[in-house]
Amino acid sequence: MFFSILFYQTQWALATENDGAVLIRLGGEVIQESQQQSVIPIPPPKPITLDLLQTDIAEIVRIFAMHSGQNILLADGVQGTVSVRVTNVPWTDALNAIVQSNGWALLPVGEILMVVQQTPTSK
Repeated sequence: MFFSILFYQTQWALATENDGAVLIRLGGEVIQESQQQSVIPIPPPKPITLDLLQTDIAEIVRIFAMHSGQNILLADGVQGTVSVRVTNVPWTDALNAIVQSNGWALLPVGEILMVVQQTPTSK
């Protein structure tokens, strides 16, 4: 198994011998050019449209998880209601905007996105 992360604005990326990319398997094994795929598909995030008033963040996270197929969960202490109206935007942009505007952050943990407190809670 190996991991490769490419960020492109297109739906796919073409690797060539001149792009300087090096793929490394977990454990440090370098993948030779002959073993690399020439086209790596990168699906764009599905667009989402939402119009919600004073909706609990847990419900919003559930909507995003179902829409995207991504595992998303709330850390302890993340609570509140959110109002949101977005039309046909990538779900990643919408979720990031909601999270950041409420003082939270998205923390990738393996294949899970966790919504965590960005600022310390006042007691």
